[in-house]
Amino acid sequence: MDSKKGYIIGVDVGTTIIRAALFDGNGDLVVCHDDTVEPVVKSGERGEVLVEIIPDDLFNKFICVVKNSLEHVPLSAEVSLAIATQRNSIVVWEKANNHCRQFNSSFTFKVINACGFVLHAITRKARFLAARRLRMLPSMLSHRMIDMIDNSEELQSLLQKEDLAFGGLESWLIMRMSHKNEHVFETSSISSSGTFDPWIGDFNHFLLGIIGFPTKLLAPIRDTNFSDSPAKPKLDAKFCGREIPIHAMIADQQAATFGSGVWKPGDVKVSLGTGTFVDVVTEEAHASVTGFYPLVGWRLNGKSTFLAEGNAYDTSTILNWAQSVGFFDNVKETSSIAQSVANSNGTFFIPAFCGLQVPINDENACCGFIGFKPDTTRSHMIRALLESIVFRVFQIFNVAQNELTIDNDTAIRICGGVSQNDFICQAIADILERDVARSDEPRLTAAKGAAFIAGISLGYWKLEDLSPKLPIEKIFEPQGREVHENIKKTYSAWEKAVKRCERFYEQHLSNQ
Repeated sequence: MDSKKGYIIGVDVGTTIIRAALFDGNGDLVVCHDDTVEPVVKSGERGEVLVEIIPDDLFNKFICVVKNSLEHVPLSAEVSLAIATQRNSIVVWEKANNHCRQFNSSFTFKVINACGFVLHAITRKARFLAARRLRMLPSMLSHRMIDMIDNSEELQSLLQKEDLAFGGLESWLIMRMSHKNEHVFETSSISSSGTFDPWIGDFNHFLLGIIGFPTKLLAPIRDTNFSDSPAKPKLDAKFCGREIPIHAMIADQQAATFGSGVWKPGDVKVSLGTGTFVDVVTEEAHASVTGFYPLVGWRLNGKSTFLAEGNAYDTSTILNWAQSVGFFDNVKETSSIAQSVANSNGTFFIPAFCGLQVPINDENACCGFIGFKPDTTRSHMIRALLESIVFRVFQIFNVAQNELTIDNDTAIRICGGVSQNDFICQAIADILERDVARSDEPRLTAAKGAAFIAGISLGYWKLEDLSPKLPIEKIFEPQGREVHENIKKTYSAWEKAVKRCERFYEQHLSNQ
């Protein structure tokens, strides 16, 4: 390692895993440490199902994986932090003591199967009449924060006394770990929240005014590498025995995009983790009518790189569910099990625990199997599960092709834990008729992306130096026209099955 360069700890704070990857000054991986995040699932007062995370538990695990990485860093060496975080989580705290009290035992607010309920309740209120034609995605934090305040007298009281603070996960982590308890937002993270206007690079105060969002809760928005900050935020020495500057903070999907080497307009990254995310680099912020969302990929030294993103919320979640009910013992078995049968024997799975996103955009869709026969086997069902993930990628990619300029000569980069499934990757290549390049160590892509941005900020390397540090583990090539036609035929039948599950919960919601 170059003795003039220090180390970078890239931390990926996900929904179910928190991972720290230590890189040396040459960008080489030194060591990796994982810990599990244990979401709490419970029912809300209105019948919705909430997925929550305990903030202090998460922070303790964050410190633990950072400490484990520091054990491999010489005391004389410089070390920096780069953090990738899940997006659109909400955390609220009291300004007086910067403490998350019982009213905020968690900050992930995912609503399963009834995720349209909050929108339904909100849009019946007078102050939303002017914005009733605005489409608000269930994942956006703007309307969810309003709903939290409307349903908590304590939050209302704190807001009135101007003692209420709120942020995304990145905001809370910076506040929690820094000595000065700084309260800021990071550009890429806030860009997916429903509060940000990528065309002006700031909060959309006009829209927030229409929906009645309390704008006094907003804080300054910083560059991904904090180049516009008076000083780099730092992890206080009381946590790990040494003060560590933070040189990058970025949303997880944007970090995975950067860590996949997807940097130029037209490049495409598919991430298969808790959900499916298809990200396309664009010249400027993209306005979509079908559900693709305009994001800031990263903002370095005041210059933004833009992405257009389409997603599906249920990917590893359906595999975790299938494992929990006994479909298989180890998710690694599923690829060979799916390949053991020629097809799914007319059985289809609709992956809609959290509804169906782009391009269907139906939060009231239900999850289910359709097409069972007397000779349907476990292998057919597992193949149907995996094919449903492939078909959702295909749907989202088709929207991207219709709306965006895509580089058809460059392989699609794929990452995330589920991308380790060969059956899924090969089927994606076959249905898209495109090469699919799987990143080496696909689980580390987000941590690597954050760390590499920090390294650019520190002057350890330039963007053009990074390609050799992003090796491809395997390239999946299309297997020919006949295979493509067969999988397209299966996809067409699956589309008919999906229609049976659309708007399933509409009647339930209308009766609330």
